[in-house]
Amino acid sequence: MKLSAVAVAAALLIMPAFSASGTTVPVLSGTYVYSSNTFCQLDVVTKYATSKAIANTSFVATITAGGGNNTVALSAGTLTFTPPIAGTSGGGKATISGWEIDGSSILLTSTGAGTSGTGGAALASDAQSGTATFAQTATTLKLTEGSTVLTYHIYYGKVTNGIAQFATFIGTDNKGCAERYTLTHD
Repeated sequence: MKLSAVAVAAALLIMPAFSASGTTVPVLSGTYVYSSNTFCQLDVVTKYATSKAIANTSFVATITAGGGNNTVALSAGTLTFTPPIAGTSGGGKATISGWEIDGSSILLTSTGAGTSGTGGAALASDAQSGTATFAQTATTLKLTEGSTVLTYHIYYGKVTNGIAQFATFIGTDNKGCAERYTLTHD
């Protein structure tokens, strides 16, 4: 997608400026309704063989799932941010409560030659809940749960009284999967 210079200039004029020059970073505070998407790549390994019956002809001998998580997930719910108390060290607290549907993006089914079966997981759903500490800057959101630290790129929308009313963040999780969250202040 290409943006024209006019569109970029217009966006810069209406977006609040957040920089290291002292401009206040919007605060994530209170309860947000969220939706998220997670995508994990799957490596597919294709093994070729050469035909003995037809010279210089190769064919697909096997297709198998290689490495990679092969998972997609959609989730929605609430994410509550409690900022740190002014003058204290450490981060704030983030609490998630929601529902997730996840499974394999590709189900590999094998048939013929005495083999059968399906590789991958059908879609299933379950509740999501948990807490983490968080810290934010003008461009990053860091979530820490135990020894796991995830750092996301964050973009803020409308800000009211210093509190972000809309935000979206994107990054990779601890499995190397792409994640995107969209937040709307409740």
